Amino acid sequence: MGQVMEHAETVEGYEAVPLALPDQACLPGSGAAVLRRRSARPGRRAVMYVHCRGDSFAPEDLVGWYTDRGFHFYAADLREVGADERPGGDGNQVAQDLGDCFACLDAAAAHMREVDAIDAKIVSAHGAGAVIAALWCHARRGSQPADALVLASPSWATAPSWPEWARHGAAKRPPAARPSPLLVGARRRLRRGLDIACPVLVMCPATGWNAPGACWCRGR
Repeated sequence: MGQVMEHAETVEGYEAVPLALPDQACLPGSGAAVLRRRSARPGRRAVMYVHCRGDSFAPEDLVGWYTDRGFHFYAADLREVGADERPGGDGNQVAQDLGDCFACLDAAAAHMREVDAIDAKIVSAHGAGAVIAALWCHARRGSQPADALVLASPSWATAPSWPEWARHGAAKRPPAARPSPLLVGARRRLRRGLDIACPVLVMCPATGWNAPGACWCRGR
């Protein structure tokens, strides 16, 4: 570890967490940050929420549900990593961007374990963040960085699969945001498969936008 990443801006109700990063990480100055909201109840359990470009921030009711039950809540803000437009999708740059995401998550996990004495951790994300969280848990499976992985509507595919009833109204919907080069490259990595050494919960609409569904699956 050779650098300390600090973030001056905070979100209301959160405090910034300074992270020790390896010398080769390119994150300082990128806008990446980790924010923390402590539970009023003492405990050594926590949730790390992975927040990437194009995703909304963690819903307040979700944060409150965890903190009310003694979980401290950490948000890894990676929205600015890989935000630059690069025609053609530079594979080397995507690898660097993924490495920067993983370095931030590694440092956050180390801080939670070594500084805040967290001994049970859930990693949670949705959309693009769910793709990055899954790839990180796959890449770090030897150390099992999470006790459980919760993915809500993960952005696996390059385009949404519209149900038949929605096709007639598709023209009325705003066009989908263009995925970042980081997300495009991360999706390519998914084709190699995932090996995640903890229970995984994947939640997505079952039949339509307002019909929730969920499925537990086990890594390995």
